[in-house]
Amino acid sequence: MKKAMLLVVAAIFLCLAGGGSALADYSLKLTGVNGLSEYDVYTTPYYISVNGGTPSPMFCDDITTDIGIGYQWTATETDGSTIAASTSSTIGSLPIKFSSIGPTGYEELFYLVYKATLLDAQGLSTLALQQESEAISWAIWAIADPGYVTSLPPTSSNPPPSFFVNNGSDTNAGYWINQASLYYGSISSIVNEFEVFTPDNNISNPSQEFIEYVPDPVPEPSALLFLGLTLLTIAGGVSLKVRSKTHT
Repeated sequence: MKKAMLLVVAAIFLCLAGGGSALADYSLKLTGVNGLSEYDVYTTPYYISVNGGTPSPMFCDDITTDIGIGYQWTATETDGSTIAASTSSTIGSLPIKFSSIGPTGYEELFYLVYKATLLDAQGLSTLALQQESEAISWAIWAIADPGYVTSLPPTSSNPPPSFFVNNGSDTNAGYWINQASLYYGSISSIVNEFEVFTPDNNISNPSQEFIEYVPDPVPEPSALLFLGLTLLTIAGGVSLKVRSKTHT
C-alpha cells in the first residue's frame, strides 16, 4: 500500500512540476538582438522564437558561426541536468557542440547565463549594466571555445589579450571567467532550469548553439492546496483499507 501511495504521489508531483530531460527537435528562429555590441560583435542575449512561440532571451555560446535576423533552423534540446550528470567520458555522446569543455565547462556557462539573465531582466538601462553584459558574453565565448579567443589577431576590432585576464572589474571578460570557475557550483540545484539548443548536424543549414534559462514556475497557492488535499485523501484511503483488512 505504501508503495502504491508513493507512486501516485510521485505522479501527481510530476504533473504539477512538469519537466523532464528528454531530447527533442525544435524549430528556432532568430527574431532580434538586444542592440549591444562590443568589438564589432552583437552580444547576447538574442531573442529566439521556439516552434513559432513568443521570442525569449537566449545566450549564444558559439562565436564562430554567423546568423542573421529572420534565420530559421532546427535544433536538439538537451536539459542542463543531463549535461551536469554526465562525465568527461560520457559527455561526448550528448548532442552538444562543445563536449570538449566537459560538464564543468557547461556548468560554468550556465552560471554566466544565469547572471546575464538577471542583468537583462533589469533592462540594461545604464552603461555599467551594458558593459557588464557585454563582458559576460565574451566570457561565455572564451569558455566554450578558448582556442578561438586565443587565436584572435591583435587588431582594433578584436579584444586584446588583457580583456580575458581577471583585473577585478566586472566589465572585463576575465573577471567573469574567474567568477564562473569559482561559483558555478552555486547553481547546482537549478541546472535543470537550463536548456541547450544545439543545431542539427546539417551542413546546408549551419547555426549557433544557444542556452536558455527557464526558471521553474512557482506553484500557485491553489495548486499546493489541491496537492495537500489529494495527499490527505490518498493517505486516508490507504489507512481505511488497512484498518478494514485488520478487522476482517
